[in-house]
Amino acid sequence: MINTRFKYYIKFKYYNKIYHLLLNKIIKVFLKKGNKLKGQKFLYNLKYILKKNSKVDSNFILLLSLIKSILRIFFIKIKLGGAYKEIPMPLLNERQIRFVVKDYFRFSKSTKSRNISINNLNNLILLTCKKRGKLISKNYRAYKKALDSRILLSLIKK
Repeated sequence: MINTRFKYYIKFKYYNKIYHLLLNKIIKVFLKKGNKLKGQKFLYNLKYILKKNSKVDSNFILLLSLIKSILRIFFIKIKLGGAYKEIPMPLLNERQIRFVVKDYFRFSKSTKSRNISINNLNNLILLTCKKRGKLISKNYRAYKKALDSRILLSLIKK
């Protein structure tokens, strides 16, 4: 049943596009010295661990965590009245995916070696699917900040 849900989502052009952008960005992060096989091997290991821990199709888990962790805005700092204000601006699809992958790898670094741990990345993705974890709280704070800044935008436009 879950496999049919993934097939249902991937038929839509938007979901298909963002899923393939995600896979390409993850592989590109792990390109070291032009060795694409290392990046692909990391992705396959990640998919294997996701499948092993969740008993659900790993492609569907990656797509679901991506959808729940996308942040559609970023903040530009502008100096107004001697103080810097942050104004929310919309993001394009490719840049949204880039920010999500960057956050995935920033939050999944191990504390001792400061290298990216597959197990930490796996836990982060699974928590994101359940709407918990560091990424969801970061996006929630950004959302609240954008709502507060919306009042500032209306004042600037007048």
